[in-house]
Amino acid sequence: MSDPALGLLMLTLIVIVIMMGFPTAFTLMGLGMMFGFIAFYDPSQSWAHNKIFDLMVERTYGAMTNEVLLSILFGKGDSFLRCSNRLRKPPSFRELARWVVAR
Repeated sequence: MSDPALGLLMLTLIVIVIMMGFPTAFTLMGLGMMFGFIAFYDPSQSWAHNKIFDLMVERTYGAMTNEVLLSILFGKGDSFLRCSNRLRKPPSFRELARWVVAR
């Protein structure tokens, strides 16, 4: 299959699978794995020795060591951590009223 035809097939499958109701993240992950497996397929090796499995590990490590993504979590005076604490414990009515009046 040619590259343009493979690209159109990928786009068509993404639209169809999302319209079927699957979450976007899982759709992109699954189709990326499937088409990555097709792209790096080598008939002389076993299917378990496909390069896509090595690339997945490298990509995961790259995301874990990305300083920009970590700065979102730990930047701005731990505002992310304070927001997560607010979500765990719902505010009382007085706290909500104080917040509305202050705005």
